[in-house]
Amino acid sequence: MALDRVLRGVLGIGRRGAITYDALCIDGHEQGCLFRVVTHIHSDHVIDLRKSSSACLGIFATPVTHALLEELGHRIPRGKRVELSYGIPIELNGLRLSLEKSVHIPGSAQVRVVDREHGVEVAYTGDFKDPGVGTPVLRPDVLVIDATYGRPEYQRVSPAKAISAFVELVEQGLREGPVYVYAYHGKIQEAMSILRGHGVDAPFLTSYRVWRMTRRLEDFGLRISDLFYRGSREGSEVEKSGWFVYFDHYSRFWRRDGSAQLNGGSTHILLTGWLFRRALRKVSYNSWMVAVSDHADFNELVYYVDESRPDLLIVDGYRGGGAAHAFAEYVKMNLGIETVVLP
Repeated sequence: MALDRVLRGVLGIGRRGAITYDALCIDGHEQGCLFRVVTHIHSDHVIDLRKSSSACLGIFATPVTHALLEELGHRIPRGKRVELSYGIPIELNGLRLSLEKSVHIPGSAQVRVVDREHGVEVAYTGDFKDPGVGTPVLRPDVLVIDATYGRPEYQRVSPAKAISAFVELVEQGLREGPVYVYAYHGKIQEAMSILRGHGVDAPFLTSYRVWRMTRRLEDFGLRISDLFYRGSREGSEVEKSGWFVYFDHYSRFWRRDGSAQLNGGSTHILLTGWLFRRALRKVSYNSWMVAVSDHADFNELVYYVDESRPDLLIVDGYRGGGAAHAFAEYVKMNLGIETVVLP
């Protein structure tokens, strides 16, 4: 029955990445969507959010995600903004929708949809890591999975080893000058927590936007000491001292050459999921990549699917690209689960 509903267009993935079920859209927008779910704030999951804010009756996300969307400048009308805590179901046109915990970035969620009329349960993982430990494994009839790292060669070292390398690199860098850490929103705050948790007490410096996002997360329990933003009085004093850790967006790492930041014995660290089978790699004399990721690698993806055992697995081909097709073939051959790639 589940595959039949996919073929009839009730369940699918649009060409701009929206996971759709009847009038519900997840992480994208399609014509006819009345309700939109945002699993987290990263750019490939807020596609066409402005369209959804105009056309949909409600935009659903966790309280943390709604707060961070606001900080990023996404304007969702108050009357359409619906905050859902984990595990609390809501009824929508015959569907029971709930958001489930996901370890990825603050506020991230999996999505569970129960169609009681047709006796089908569908779930979408969104981005995740640590399945079965931090991220609960859902067991629906149909599972839609994000498989960005779905190729067998995409296997990372253990998180503990990667974190140890990251902390050691920061500590070494601070002996010579400032350290610049580059990561995506959400991962930045995790990196801050990691360093504070491992005893790194140098002041943290950020842009005003990252500072605001981090302070907003204090409303939900995050605590980061000695955090300042560039341009403030305290931030300027910290920057003059030359002893600090500056957190910047992932994309800035690739634009760092030729900047003033390369002077004065600075160290530059990119936190990335695209480093496999080793904890770090030296990029230049003062720049490193470290395998601290907020995504499941190949082994974690396989574990999730094998534990879930859905009747049908749909691999997100919009976000997964070639890795989605490689993962689908692996699952069919090795786990014996019916699998398709959409769109």
